[in-house]
Amino acid sequence: MFELCKQKCSLPLERERVIRLMMSFNEPMIAPPSHHVQPTHAYICIFKEDAGPSIYIYLYLTTEKVGLLYRYAEEPSASKASQTAEDDAVQFAEDMGFLMDDLRFDELLIPQQEKLLATIPLFTPVTPDIQEEMLEETVEVVPEEPVKASEAVVEETVIEEQPEEEKELEQKTEEKIWEPERFLSKFRMRAAAERLKKNKV
Repeated sequence: MFELCKQKCSLPLERERVIRLMMSFNEPMIAPPSHHVQPTHAYICIFKEDAGPSIYIYLYLTTEKVGLLYRYAEEPSASKASQTAEDDAVQFAEDMGFLMDDLRFDELLIPQQEKLLATIPLFTPVTPDIQEEMLEETVEVVPEEPVKASEAVVEETVIEEQPEEEKELEQKTEEKIWEPERFLSKFRMRAAAERLKKNKV
């Protein structure tokens, strides 16, 4: 059984403590308590603690950009209990409509592990107080009224040719920029491909 953890909303863990990491490769519309319906990502993290492994489920609300952390009610210290807790976590997520996939964290190279952890909000140190402030600062976007044709002002846009030197510099800069979403999409595509293989067998 999993319960909402009100004391914390993230797990700023060291890479070495992460045992297993699962991620949803879909974004179902979820409406957690005190939040409105919105696309949501799910993560399941199993990591080392002094008393043994712990299992948490993390829901990231993509519209509000905040996370909800669910903790397993009992400590799964024994291996059998740990497997049961893991199965319960997957079931908990799938009951909400998430399609979970194992990211095979232990098979990744160290630089890949570090890069992956940096993309997931679960591992960003955020306290409940800060998250509450983030929610309060969220401004609801009110759609603007359409502009009438008679009131529209057409501005002439002048496109200036960009110097070759600036183009080359811009291109090199873009190559150095690492996009988290592009990195995560590799794992989602691999998960989808593996699921198709399993269905064909």
